[in-house]
Amino acid sequence: MSISYEKAFAKWSEHWFQFILNHPEKDWNWIELSANPNITWEIVKKNINKPWSWYTLSMNPIVTLEVLQQNPDMPWRWYYLSLNPNITFDIIQKNLDKPWSWCQLSKHPNITWEIVEKNPHISWNWSELSLNPNIKWENIEKNIDKPWSWISLSKHPNITWEVVQQNPDIPWSWFCLSKHPNITLEIIKKNPHRPWVWSCLSENPNITWEVVQQNPDIPWSWNSLSQNPNITWDIIQKNPDNHWN
Repeated sequence: MSISYEKAFAKWSEHWFQFILNHPEKDWNWIELSANPNITWEIVKKNINKPWSWYTLSMNPIVTLEVLQQNPDMPWRWYYLSLNPNITFDIIQKNLDKPWSWCQLSKHPNITWEIVEKNPHISWNWSELSLNPNIKWENIEKNIDKPWSWISLSKHPNITWEVVQQNPDIPWSWFCLSKHPNITLEIIKKNPHRPWVWSCLSENPNITWEVVQQNPDIPWSWNSLSQNPNITWDIIQKNPDNHWN
C-alpha cells in the first residue's frame, strides 16, 4: 500500500524528533530547532512544554494561516510572523487588528508594487520596500518622488548597469554597487573613472581567482578577497604567500 508524501514526512519528522526527546542530556539549541523546517506543528503541540523559541517558530514555514487561526492564544511574535513566507496581503487585511511589522512586511516577497500603490494609507517602510524583490526600475522611475533608499536600491538585483548609466543624477551607493552581482570586471574596466570601492569589488561574486591572477595591477583587498565565496581553501593553500585574512 502506497503512503502519501505528507504522511511519510510526518512519520519521518516524528522519528527524527524522538531522537531529540530520547537524549535530553544533549545541549540542544531550541532556537535553531524552532526554525527547523523538519519540525511539524503536531510535534510542537505534543511537546508544548519544551523551550521553543516563539521568535524563530513564528518565522518557520510550518506556521500557516490555519495554524494561526486554530491557535490564537499561542505566544506568537508578530514582528517575526511578518517575515513568515506563508503570510499574504489577504491574510494581513483580514487580521488588521494584529501588531504586524510594516517594516518587515515592506520587504516581504508576497508584497507587490500593486499592493503598495493600492494601499497608500499603510505605513510602508521605504528603506525596506527598496529591498523588496518585486520592485522594478519602472516602478521607481514612475514614483521618483517617493522616499526610496538609494543605498538599498544600489544593492537591489533588479538594478542593472544600464539603469545606473542612464541615471547619473541619482545618488547611487558605489560601496554597494561595487559588490553588486550585476557588476562585472568588464564594466569596471570600461568605466575606470567611476568611484569604485576596491575592497567591495574584491568581495564581488563575479571576481574569481582567475580574474585576480590575470589582473595583478588592480589594488585588490586581500582582506575582502578572503571573504569572497569564490576563494576556496584549496586556493589559499596553494598561495600561502598572499596576505589572506
